Amino acid sequence: MRLILAAVALLATRPVPQEKYRVEEGQGALARTLHLDRAALALAASPDGKLLAIGVRGKILLAGFEDGKLLQSVDTGRGSVRGLAFSPDGTQVAAGCIGGVFLVEVATGKVLWKAPGHPSPQKGGEGAYGVAFSTDGTEVLTVSPDDSNLRSWSARDGSAGKSVDAKSPLNRIAVSGERIAVASEEGIAVYGKGLAEVWRQKARLAGAIAFSPDGALLAAGVTGAEAAVTLRESGTGKDAGRLGSAGAGSLTGLAWTPDGKRLVTATSRGGKVLLWTRGKETEGPTATLDPAFRVGADIDRAAVAGLAGKALAVAGAGAESQVRIYRMAE
Repeated sequence: MRLILAAVALLATRPVPQEKYRVEEGQGALARTLHLDRAALALAASPDGKLLAIGVRGKILLAGFEDGKLLQSVDTGRGSVRGLAFSPDGTQVAAGCIGGVFLVEVATGKVLWKAPGHPSPQKGGEGAYGVAFSTDGTEVLTVSPDDSNLRSWSARDGSAGKSVDAKSPLNRIAVSGERIAVASEEGIAVYGKGLAEVWRQKARLAGAIAFSPDGALLAAGVTGAEAAVTLRESGTGKDAGRLGSAGAGSLTGLAWTPDGKRLVTATSRGGKVLLWTRGKETEGPTATLDPAFRVGADIDRAAVAGLAGKALAVAGAGAESQVRIYRMAE
């Protein structure tokens, strides 16, 4: 905790390069809107919920979750930043980019290392799409829609570690304890210790996956006429419920509150940002935080909770170039 607080204090005193970045205060459930000069393609909240990392083309932006103030801008080259994850102690942030995998020191913005990532035939070459830290913070785990392999990198120096072939190209990853969930357009696979497969399920995935804070459940956003969230027991894959009518189109925004009692969903096309109470899914959403805001269909973790579950960040669809911060009442 002391390390995280020290990092936040240092960031607040550092000069930040000029960006076309503006904070607009809101009202009601909408606390504020962060206006960016480039579309947000990835989001992540620090473990203490005080910092928000935003991935755009060529940069990682670090902002205060409470006030939206831009604290740091880290150059990652020309490629888009498609996945972000804070280390368990909050002192580092990993980025999966078109062009490579980066590890950045939060307090200074220094790039500690760059790894090549996954092979790709696309313009820009190697890179990664989804990224996560192992629970102990020793490894950075990555996936790519151009590669069927789940790959790992040493958090110390970026050297390549173990990998496992998931049989289909992957676009999302989530970690809880020894379990690693990966998702593709064909379904979900969960791996355990030593990257041994635990279970596999077919599903029409939009891409959003997230473990509950206690690791007991895995939530996954699915696509269709009405986007929905399926809940499965993380250790067995057994059906554990469903949130229906979450909005039209793909569900790519999905976040648990830290207490595990609530879920937030955000959808593309028609757009909705909804709050759900765990155990009352069949009663419908608890609240509509925004009736029309749309998330991008290919944004990684388009919704993240911060400030001990009292606030939520949602990245808008590409043309909007916005991240909105919502208040979540108790």
